[in-house]
Amino acid sequence: MQKKDNPRKVIIKISEFMEIAISVMILIVIATMLVVMIYTHLNDPSLLDSSESFRLFLKTILNFVIGIEFVKMLVIHSGREILEVLTLTIAKHMIISENTPVDILIQIAAIAGIFAIQRFLITKETEKAHNSHVAEISDDDSES
Repeated sequence: MQKKDNPRKVIIKISEFMEIAISVMILIVIATMLVVMIYTHLNDPSLLDSSESFRLFLKTILNFVIGIEFVKMLVIHSGREILEVLTLTIAKHMIISENTPVDILIQIAAIAGIFAIQRFLITKETEKAHNSHVAEISDDDSES
């Protein structure tokens, strides 16, 4: 006779499935938009003639990169992935936007803070502890 699943475990399983489904949908949208963008630029290369057009192109490409990193973050569930997405987002803003010197200083400080967090707070031990906690939940699921 099969035991009933703990409601918490069922919710975790459903949320994991939904995360994967959302990740797949995001990847499909990114791939479709990338193909459309490449097709558009191949048919009209004059779109990259001005600096504003190039800035828009760069912004779009960096959005694709951030989208892909976001999907990785949804699937991997690690602090390092979250910080990677934050770093890319701040870097994109630094590259694309016209910033004042104070804005640039704040963005550099934010990236330095993210690197400090990665170096001192997210260690191999904390990653192992997180992974063992996730494995514990999975083991509980298999025992039920």
